[in-house]
Amino acid sequence: MIETFYDEIKNIVTVVYEGNVNAVEEKQLYLKLQDLLPKCRRGFRLLVDLSPVNRVEEEAVPVIKMIMDLLNQHGLSEVIRIIPEPDKDIGFNILSIFHYGKNVKVLTCQTPEEVHW
Repeated sequence: MIETFYDEIKNIVTVVYEGNVNAVEEKQLYLKLQDLLPKCRRGFRLLVDLSPVNRVEEEAVPVIKMIMDLLNQHGLSEVIRIIPEPDKDIGFNILSIFHYGKNVKVLTCQTPEEVHW
């Protein structure tokens, strides 16, 4: 399950994952973001809570890349990821390096309490 929220005042998109990251849910997220991102101001920030994620299924990776491209096209400026276990971070770091825009700042926290904008 994936929940998505947009805080218009702070210009922050929040995506909260639960369970496994799979292609079906990622495609649904892509469609939600297609509708949501035009409402965001350029320079918007993204908070991704991956703390309840067990694993990323291989079939989801191409859709994740499409989502990253979409975020870049709409003016993403900063990403903060909540990943509680360092070993879960490896795959997400690889995807971030190659698919977020070069000017996008990517930070990783282990708990929601560590997030500071």
